Amino acid sequence: LPRQRIPLLRPATCGGAGRHAALRGGDRSLQRSRTERLVRPIGCILSTVTLETTMQAVPVPRGRRVTVVKSVSATLLLLAAALGVWWDTSDGLLSGYGSSASGPTQVGHTTYVGLFIGATSHRPTIDVSRLHLRVATNTAQADISVRRCVSRPPGGGIGAVEDGWAQYCTSMDRFTSGAVDLDQRRAQLVLAVTPRRAGVVDVQGADLSYRHQLRFGRQHVGQRVTLTAPG
Repeated sequence: LPRQRIPLLRPATCGGAGRHAALRGGDRSLQRSRTERLVRPIGCILSTVTLETTMQAVPVPRGRRVTVVKSVSATLLLLAAALGVWWDTSDGLLSGYGSSASGPTQVGHTTYVGLFIGATSHRPTIDVSRLHLRVATNTAQADISVRRCVSRPPGGGIGAVEDGWAQYCTSMDRFTSGAVDLDQRRAQLVLAVTPRRAGVVDVQGADLSYRHQLRFGRQHVGQRVTLTAPG
């Protein structure tokens, strides 16, 4: 067929009026039959391809974009929450275990030794939920406890003293949990050891569970205290 008689890109090639417009001269019945076999399939296929290409170019629906934005936002919130929990529970508020003190003691007498639990950057008041002493050795069968000393002005706290705590503290109460002021000028946690027989007492600090405002944690704190009661 002559090229000009088959307008393949004309939309009308899929139906009636277009087929008659494509024919010029000759035997119309023969040319119409041959033209229909060529024009209708090719024209319709081209129209179908054009439609599919146009559909692929349609932007992502608004609902899908909203879903993607929500997923990203949820991921960022979870990441922020994880970082917050890590900061809230990480060790670092209190100065850790490390220093040591040692010396003699006497059977039947109580020796008071400061645990020296401090903060790393400031002196907050913390809420202690649990305090567990790490008693490594107690061959002296000593009574061992933690006391809270309310410092006597001008303050300074107890280093180590036998029986005579009153010159350093206005009160000396047994402590297991509660609020603790970490400023030694006002208060101090103290280890109290009373040997019942000759022997050695070795206390390697304490595990302290605490909360401060929104921050909470558990740390190994204090100092190692070794006391020897001679026989």
